[in-house]
Amino acid sequence: MTVILRLSIINAIGGAEVYAKRGIRMMIRHVALIIVVLCMAAAAVAEDVVEPERTVSIVQVMNRGDISRYNIKVQASGKTTLPGASEPMPLDLLLDLSVLFKTESTPEADVTQTIMTTERASAMIAGQRTELPNEFFGKTTVFIGENGEIIRLLNSDESSTKLPGVNSRNLILLFRINAPAGDLKPGDTWKKTVVLPPSKEKYELTYKLEALEEVKGQQTARIRMDIAVIPPAGENYTSSGFAVGNFLLSNGKLVKSHAEMTVKVANKGPETPSGTSTANVSGEIDTHIKIDIQEIALDPKK
Repeated sequence: MTVILRLSIINAIGGAEVYAKRGIRMMIRHVALIIVVLCMAAAAVAEDVVEPERTVSIVQVMNRGDISRYNIKVQASGKTTLPGASEPMPLDLLLDLSVLFKTESTPEADVTQTIMTTERASAMIAGQRTELPNEFFGKTTVFIGENGEIIRLLNSDESSTKLPGVNSRNLILLFRINAPAGDLKPGDTWKKTVVLPPSKEKYELTYKLEALEEVKGQQTARIRMDIAVIPPAGENYTSSGFAVGNFLLSNGKLVKSHAEMTVKVANKGPETPSGTSTANVSGEIDTHIKIDIQEIALDPKK
C-alpha cells in the first residue's frame, strides 16, 4: 500500500510538472504574441505620424562692405545673319569672366549700391582664345532700396546691356530671388515682374523653392526661376529660359547657378520706297545660351 501511494504521489508530481511546463510554454507564447501585436501597433502609429515639413524664411541681406567674387562662364551656340549677308553663319562663343561684387553706401541712408566689376575676361570664338579688356563689359552699379528692390542700374558702358541674352542686366537677375516675406517650404512658388530702370524691358519671373540642401557645408535653398522677357515696343526679339541657383539660408547670397536662355533677334532692314524690306541689310540671331556661375574664394592678399 505504501508503495502504491508513493507511486501515485510521484505520478501526480510528474503530471503536475508536465502541466506546469506546458503552462509556462503557453504563457511564453502568449507574451510573445502580445509583444508582436504591440510592435505592429506601434509601427502602424509611427507610419501615421508625419514629421512637420521644414520651412524657411529667405531674406537677401546686402551689408555695406560685403565683397564676393564669382566665375561666370557663358556659352552661346546657334546662328546669326549679319547685315549685308545672305546666308547665316554659325555662332560659337565661350566667355570666361571673373567678376567682383562690392556693396557700398550711398548718400541716401536707405539705399545701398552693389558694384559689379569685371576683373578678368576672355573669349573663345571659333576655337580661338582671345583676352578681352576688363572694360569690355563695363562697370555696373545696382542701387537697392531698403525693401531689397532694385531701384535702378547704372552702366559705365551702355553697350554692355545691349548684347541679347548676355549682358549685365541678365546677369544681375540671376543673383536675385525676390522671395516673399514669411516662411517657405519646398514646392512653394511665387511670381515677380521686374523692370530695371532705365530700361523698359520687362522680366516675368516665376520662382519655385525646389529643395533645401547642403552645398560645401553650407545650408542652401535650391530655387528655380523661369524667365520670360517682354521687349519694349518696337523691339523685335524674343528671349526666355530658366535658372536654377543655390542661395545661402543665412543671408540669401548666391553660391552657384546654372541658367539657359533662348534668344531670337530679327532686325529688319530699312524699307524701300515701295514699302518692302531690304533683306540684304537685315541682321538675325538665333542662339541658345548657357550661363554657369560659381562663387570663388576671396584672395586675402587683395
